[in-house]
Amino acid sequence: MRRVRSSGFTLIELLVVIAIIAILAAILFPVFAQARDKARQASCQSNLKQLGTALMMYAQDYDESFPCYSTWPNEAVHWYDMINPYIKAQNFTSSIFYCPSVGKKSIGGNEAAGYGVNYLHVIQYPPIFNYAKNACCSKWWTDRNNGPATMAKVGRPADTFMITDTQQDCGPNKGSGWAAIYCPIELPKGPPWAAGPCVDKTFGLSNRHAGGGNYLMADGHNKFMRREAVIGASLDPGKEMWGHYGE
Repeated sequence: MRRVRSSGFTLIELLVVIAIIAILAAILFPVFAQARDKARQASCQSNLKQLGTALMMYAQDYDESFPCYSTWPNEAVHWYDMINPYIKAQNFTSSIFYCPSVGKKSIGGNEAAGYGVNYLHVIQYPPIFNYAKNACCSKWWTDRNNGPATMAKVGRPADTFMITDTQQDCGPNKGSGWAAIYCPIELPKGPPWAAGPCVDKTFGLSNRHAGGGNYLMADGHNKFMRREAVIGASLDPGKEMWGHYGE
């Protein structure tokens, strides 16, 4: 009698199909993840572009002066409050103030929603902060560190950081942002007051976007750079990107 072959799959055939699916998944999932990260990076760049536009509008309305980092000593008003009339965000942890790739959205104290400012050279404390008498800063303070900074004081705006992706690299809030980035010329070993979240090792810079971050420059344009490249870049006059030497 003639046997009729079953139309079902054999065990070996099923195992082969599963193996092929597993191989395809292993190949495609990282590609999808990379595409998703690229989309978030592009959204982050858009955020910084809009922040740059708001900052430039603020500067034009205030005699070409950038906003101060915050009021002192109570720090009741920050730079993001000062430019929010041009943005109209509900708060600084939402809208364009929030990087979509930030690892942990934990806000409080010096934490932030993903972006921090170059608070020593572009968006600075007001003179009442008095760097010269502050224990953190008296060794390197000069008149140029007193804000508000003006457009004229930034000698190379296209090459000077204004706002960047920032990140805490360790501690309970690892992955969340930080409110400022720090100049490695004044603080070559990083800021000692930020050792807890490891910001003293990174100057506050982020590597959340494929090993790097987005950088808004003082002329309003932004670009992507790898963190190691920024930290290892030249600190010589005319080459550094922190605005340390001013004019």
